[in-house]
Amino acid sequence: MTYADLAICHQDLPVPFVWFAEAYRRAVELNPRDYRAWYGLGQTYELLRMPFYALYYFRRATQLRPHDARMWCAMGQCYENDQLQSVDKDKMEVAAIRCYRRAVQNGDREGIALHKLVHIASWHLGCILETIMRCTRICTCAGQVACSSERAGPISSHNRMGPGKRCMLHSYICFIARLPDIFLSTAGQAASSQK
Repeated sequence: MTYADLAICHQDLPVPFVWFAEAYRRAVELNPRDYRAWYGLGQTYELLRMPFYALYYFRRATQLRPHDARMWCAMGQCYENDQLQSVDKDKMEVAAIRCYRRAVQNGDREGIALHKLVHIASWHLGCILETIMRCTRICTCAGQVACSSERAGPISSHNRMGPGKRCMLHSYICFIARLPDIFLSTAGQAASSQK
């Protein structure tokens, strides 16, 4: 029985997490190609609230097992950690989305990655809808048609759109219209990879 197997078997026992980290480290020393040891180190450091270390270990696990959706989900969830998000929220969110997409492409059986993608998109959709509501009020105040696809209408101090430019509201509506295609293609990839 390897140290990785020993650590996996005793994971539910009330033993300090440091012991797990040491057992997984020994497993990595014995077999650096054992993805379970790297994954276990990532989980342990995530529980110890050390996401930078956890991210390193999850990366190693995904390098060893690039077609395992669980590895990509774990790394995506690590990118969503508050400590990592405080460094650069946008960059970490994009990295998490990439991990979740990779998990979907590799047959995420539990549906965790797709659920996370929908959660992230719904948050952004709420922000977009709020912006559309503000934009609609601005366009209405300026007395112009809100969604002109060719020209935005006269220059106004309220809307600050010049001649020949598309209305900001039209851009948001076009983006929202594309969202179902984005998610349907992601869901289609998930369904085809599970066959």
